[in-house]
Amino acid sequence: MLIRSLALILSLVVVVPDGTAQITLVGRVTDAVTGETLPSATVQVEGSFTGTITNVEGAYELAVDNLPVTLLVRYIGYETARRTIAAGASTQQDISLTPVAVQMDELVVSSEDPAPGIMRRVIERKQQWWPSLETYRVDAYTRLVMRNDTGIVSMVESLTEAYWDQEQGMREVLKAKRQTNNLDVDTYLPAAQFVINFYDDNINISGYDFYGVTHPSALRHYRFSLIELRQIDDQLVYDIRVEPRNRLKTGFRGRVAVLDGDYTLLEVELEPGEAFLFPPPIRRYDTTYRQQYANSGGDVWLPVDLRTEVELDVSFPGLLTFPTFDIEVLSRLANYSINVPVPDSLYADDVASDLVVDSAAVATSTALETAGVAVPLSRVERAAYASVDSTMTMAKAYEPTGVLARFVDMESDGDGTTISVGDEGDTQRGARRLGNIRFTPQLWYNRVDEAHLAAEVGLQLSDRVEVGGLGGYKTGLGEATYGAYGAALLGSKRRTRLDARYERAVDPRYASGIYDTFMNALSVLIDGRDYFDYYRNDRLRIGLRHRWPRQDLRASVEVQVEEHASVAQQATFNLRNRDRYITRSNPPVTEGQLQAVRAVVGYGESGTNWGLIGRERAELAVDQTLGGDFDFTRVAGLVEWRFPTFFKRRLLPNVLDVQVRAFASRGVLPPQRFGIVEAALRQAGPFGVLRTVGLQPLEGDHGAVVFWEHSFRTVPFEVLRLNWLAGQGYNVILHGAHAATDVRTETRQALGYAPRIQPGGYHELGVGLSGLFSLFRLDTTWRLDERDFAVTLTAARVF
Repeated sequence: MLIRSLALILSLVVVVPDGTAQITLVGRVTDAVTGETLPSATVQVEGSFTGTITNVEGAYELAVDNLPVTLLVRYIGYETARRTIAAGASTQQDISLTPVAVQMDELVVSSEDPAPGIMRRVIERKQQWWPSLETYRVDAYTRLVMRNDTGIVSMVESLTEAYWDQEQGMREVLKAKRQTNNLDVDTYLPAAQFVINFYDDNINISGYDFYGVTHPSALRHYRFSLIELRQIDDQLVYDIRVEPRNRLKTGFRGRVAVLDGDYTLLEVELEPGEAFLFPPPIRRYDTTYRQQYANSGGDVWLPVDLRTEVELDVSFPGLLTFPTFDIEVLSRLANYSINVPVPDSLYADDVASDLVVDSAAVATSTALETAGVAVPLSRVERAAYASVDSTMTMAKAYEPTGVLARFVDMESDGDGTTISVGDEGDTQRGARRLGNIRFTPQLWYNRVDEAHLAAEVGLQLSDRVEVGGLGGYKTGLGEATYGAYGAALLGSKRRTRLDARYERAVDPRYASGIYDTFMNALSVLIDGRDYFDYYRNDRLRIGLRHRWPRQDLRASVEVQVEEHASVAQQATFNLRNRDRYITRSNPPVTEGQLQAVRAVVGYGESGTNWGLIGRERAELAVDQTLGGDFDFTRVAGLVEWRFPTFFKRRLLPNVLDVQVRAFASRGVLPPQRFGIVEAALRQAGPFGVLRTVGLQPLEGDHGAVVFWEHSFRTVPFEVLRLNWLAGQGYNVILHGAHAATDVRTETRQALGYAPRIQPGGYHELGVGLSGLFSLFRLDTTWRLDERDFAVTLTAARVF
């Protein structure tokens, strides 16, 4: 595979001749009247697609194979300069361009703005030639410069050979790179992929899907108006203002320049419109794009450059503020070849990246040091290469300020990541790893265990196998807790895991998908409110799990042999009332031995994210007893899905999130296998809980619940022109829940307590505001089937 990859790269990379094999023309392009330099003027060899652009100081460098050549230098509003450079002539060629006076009588002025008609012709002309553009090859150069408030922080340049296919997209082969000394040696920057072609119908920027200004329906989405006329040689150029028709929808604003007669884009200067908003902590994201086009053969017009400027502010006001991230990207495209074969090997399934890199060859390449290859550096940029060294890290350059700054670690430890094959891996709260030993404390407090003081220690025998043990003490029950486990990753891709675990434990009677034992312990310690009920469970479980990452599918089967028994409340202490522990008693369970098998299939991310981010997932679990003292079948299902509703082209469109949970059973289901509908814990009400139900969840041997919420994002504030609130990322959410649970008569007769059920239905409706202080979400919720009301505060819903 390595040999094949190297052969591929060697077959594609075009070696740039050194300075002895080529002649480099250099110079400066200026205004003939004022003497001012003209940045981004195009310099092209007549009769070819070889060319470049001037830098911010008007300087250019252009390598040619031999002399004589004729240079064409263009800039809108000026006469094109045509200069022939004879053999033996000086390679220093400064060129002045003469401004062209606009003849206003060239345009017949009427009461109707001509701009929509002009853009209609541009769209029609594009539709004529665009289908004929099937592929192209191009030499791409990109320079990315990052600045803070004191100057240049880092800089990296890339030179690539790029191929574009209308169906398969862009692929690049890196030929050379150059960077400041503070960047990692393995920093590879694509060049052509940075170039947005504003001729495209649809343009994606930072997650926003924009209609292009030449989209077939652009006249429905944009308002075009004529600003002024310019000329280039003897042709008129129309400068046309662009504005979104609906300020709430994703669109560009700015200016486009259209060449009369050809009705093609010559230049664009655009920025995203008002709807280009981001949630905190991004406080400002200003970006401007400038692009020029040239005829690339026949009727085809393609970009020759892209100049991007970005200013980004990130902060939590009063808590944490980063310096402004100032980013400039300059890209140049030259030497187009239209409708040529693209290398099949670049688009093969086993090519993992859109950018193919031979790191050894690139490391020794001096192409970017050769005059005439790159767009010339400015004086400031040349100084940065000489002065920025390894001591100027990104962490130092963008060191935050504020009361939380001391807790922000922007440095990478460089140690890599170790994935545990233990029961929960290093995702367990407080897990620590020292070499091949993993230590996980298990500390909590509840009304049965009282203080649970234990730890799990795992030993990684290899990168596939881990064994471990658990030991500790429960102060309330006055007994030890202990256990042991082993886990192994199977298969060549390690996507199958075999687990075996024994533990003498006291488990929650029902599993929560929202709250863990640590969060519950805080509630118990504050005022004795315990979310869970408990039972003793001496359990042995052996399971096999497999995951298909590409399809985001997972499946597992687990055999369970368990001994269940009731336990009594033990704790007598809380911080609010030290004399009397106020709480409900712990109910009994149906005792006996459980022998069962559990099978689970799922799609998408498992576990909870506390409602911070919407997601799409589904899961089906089946429990079937195999003997022992219980005889039941239990089925539980979950579907959570997100449906974009309005403003779908935004990064954060209006969305409807729906979560459906249902469970049912056959036989007499013990209460320790009941399903639940989650409730709010201490006024913490994330998505997926009943906010007005109180501390305890609803339960039963069968039931269902539908949670839904529609996020209007910042749109209500934008409609009311409350721009400050919209800029703060405040998110308006309408939400509701509808649930019902019950216990069958034969099951209820076996219970030793009265379960909390709601057979007649439980209904809520509420409104929330997310983004308070960038961190919180406040919800007011009304219960509809009875008179009740709740106010809950939880973590902000970000996406």
